[in-house]
Amino acid sequence: MLKDISSNERNWVTKSNELIEATYRSPLTKREQKLIAYVVSQIEPRDEEFHIYRVSIREFTKMMGLEQPKYTELGDILKKLMSKVIEIEKTDGKKLLTHWISGAEYSPDEGPQEGTIDFSFDPRLKPYLLQLKNQFTSYRLENILELKSGYSIRFYELLKKWENVGVVTFTVDELRRKVGAVEVYKEFANFRQRVLEPASKELREKTDIYFEYEPIKKGRKYHSITFSIQLNKIKVEPIPIEEDSNYEDIVDNFMITANKLYLKVNKSTMKNWLAQSYAIWGDSYQESLHNLMEEAANTKSLKNPPGFVVWKINEFAKELDDGKIAEPYEWETGEVIPDWFKQKEEQKTGENEAAASTHESIDTNELAEQLKRLTGKSMKHDKNS
Repeated sequence: MLKDISSNERNWVTKSNELIEATYRSPLTKREQKLIAYVVSQIEPRDEEFHIYRVSIREFTKMMGLEQPKYTELGDILKKLMSKVIEIEKTDGKKLLTHWISGAEYSPDEGPQEGTIDFSFDPRLKPYLLQLKNQFTSYRLENILELKSGYSIRFYELLKKWENVGVVTFTVDELRRKVGAVEVYKEFANFRQRVLEPASKELREKTDIYFEYEPIKKGRKYHSITFSIQLNKIKVEPIPIEEDSNYEDIVDNFMITANKLYLKVNKSTMKNWLAQSYAIWGDSYQESLHNLMEEAANTKSLKNPPGFVVWKINEFAKELDDGKIAEPYEWETGEVIPDWFKQKEEQKTGENEAAASTHESIDTNELAEQLKRLTGKSMKHDKNS
């Protein structure tokens, strides 16, 4: 069946998590990734079979960033896309090698106003794009259309999968395979400068999430990278360190609290929690975050307490109107945790939690006194910012 594609940047792109985590054996350019996402966004949840998806050449060239339809260029894009191979690790342990597109048809004799391109997905992708009931990731198409780097698009998809957990760790080699950067920027410093930093900047400026990252060494080489994923719905201003000389003490004491509560988070993640809490709760941010951390640590049904903290912060951020401050957070026992979050926790989280920072233990009374002293020195906060 032929389906004409409607142009709507608000459409949802939905892929199975296996497809999100696939290895890009043949890296996709930013144009190719946008085209695939554009066509995937036309799939309806009720679809049981792939259609032939028809795109107008005018829409295609606009999306690809081409000034005018050049048919030789269109042909090259389609030929290269059809040659690209992805590797999907199946649930049974087998690996599937396949192409994105099984066929594409266009007529170079038609004018740019009337011309169309017909696409068809490889049938082996059906389990990863059709009738998805669980273990999938969705995002608005508009989040990737302004991204200038193919690496940024891949980082967005990979980290979007882990948004509700909040932290994830990849080995450097694993990350290279997933974003299609195995043969380039082999020195970590180059990989960081050309891939990680531009992706971090673009996601923060143009999408609904952003990330902080911490490279982890094993011996003398960087072995893995821990990512902290944050909601970008509200613009969170960093805590003004220069306005409070006790900022580092606050961070350190919250790290001590996390350690005593057995919450495995690194310092970068803690600073993000403090910044988010400051934007949400204003002068009550320390009290509120402390209560939230205690709730996460003392809720016995939770297998990933740090992920719960991230989820709660994101939920508050979504509900918060611009310029307003939420009431101080209090731990409510018996709170109902959503089923989807429980399902997330059933995944293997040990390797995806941020590495714990080690601190010396201190007496409980001393900790309470330090928190009380620090809480009494609230920072400046402009409710209209």
